[in-house]
Amino acid sequence: MISTVQWERCGSIESEDIVKLAQLCLKQSDYALLQQVSVECERGVLFLRGSLPSYHHKQLAQEVVRRVDGVTQVINQIEVSRPHPR
Repeated sequence: MISTVQWERCGSIESEDIVKLAQLCLKQSDYALLQQVSVECERGVLFLRGSLPSYHHKQLAQEVVRRVDGVTQVINQIEVSRPHPR
């Protein structure tokens, strides 16, 4: 898992670069389910969308991407889809 992401660049970081870095962090996490999360960015605000099986996974996704350089805020819109009891 990436503990911090450093991005060397002059000036501000573009939204598409932030998205790529956030996707990379999710992909390299220890939780394969996080790869399903959709990431969008607008002026440093990162939006997470999708569906995960638990609030724990939802929180993990948020924590993984909040350390990406250029992210000023994370809006976590991931839905928790609990399996139906049998």
